[in-house]
Amino acid sequence: MFRAGQVNFSKGEIAPQLYGRFDVEAYAAALKRARNMIVMKYGGITKRPGTRLVAEVLDATRPVRLVPFQFSLTQTYALEFGHGYIRPCAAGGAVVAEELRLADVSNEPQARLTAYFHGYAEGDHVYLTGISGSIGERLNGRFWRVVEVVDADRFIIDADTSALDVFAGATGGIDRTAPPVPAPEAPTVPPPAPQPQPPRTGGGGGGFCVAADTMILMADGSERVALALNAGDRVMTRHEVAMEWGVYPVAAVEVVEAEVMAAAIAGRRLVATPGHRVWTPARGWHEMRTIGTPAGRALVVKIMVEHAHTYVSNGVLSHNIKIVREHEA
Repeated sequence: MFRAGQVNFSKGEIAPQLYGRFDVEAYAAALKRARNMIVMKYGGITKRPGTRLVAEVLDATRPVRLVPFQFSLTQTYALEFGHGYIRPCAAGGAVVAEELRLADVSNEPQARLTAYFHGYAEGDHVYLTGISGSIGERLNGRFWRVVEVVDADRFIIDADTSALDVFAGATGGIDRTAPPVPAPEAPTVPPPAPQPQPPRTGGGGGGFCVAADTMILMADGSERVALALNAGDRVMTRHEVAMEWGVYPVAAVEVVEAEVMAAAIAGRRLVATPGHRVWTPARGWHEMRTIGTPAGRALVVKIMVEHAHTYVSNGVLSHNIKIVREHEA
């Protein structure tokens, strides 16, 4: 009897629910149990390699988590998430900056290292490797914290080398001939430009406006209280010159407090500032001060209607002065 071996393991480890499902395609390309194995992208499997210590965490006194991150099929990382920092690791060790040549390591309770134009600051961590002798056995393959910067070429780390051999040399690294170029400063964000003053509307800012509770005729034939009006709303009104009815957009609205006068016009009471102009068939355009009586102070709404420069308030046609030519009535 001919029996072919299984050559495809691309489905990895099969779930217990599929142990008897030989009719499922995954059954013929999976394993019941795969421990310490890696499934190859071409379908085969291989033993998982062993592990080794590649670096110590920066702060072992606090919880640290390693998070896998795959940038592409060929670039993978382990991200060390600690307290207030993230450190990337790849290719068997931590990702470090430029490798500098060590010119000297002193024998002191806190070792003084010489690396020309090192550019380090207090609190930085340096990874040491390639140092020969017993002093290298103590320092190699570990991160050390910079506790003091002596000058541009020397710095002190938190490692006791007082009882070790004298420094005999180190392999690898380069000698800088100039200080490292500092990172560019973040561009200065200019302060926000001052907001323009709101346009003088509903009578040009001279107090030509109606009381906040005045009802304004809208485009759909309904009425809305003036205080609820917003720029962009559309009103039904008559053009200031042609006096033809139409729908026009509200350009601006502003609420202020001012002296007002009250008058009964066409059977309805209108409250507005003394200089506010209204239109009646008998008198044409005239100001509220000519027909009204003082009514104290109140919130008034300045309304600017584009193109028409008018609006219907409590059934009466009101005029607003243009923004550009405010001297006109």
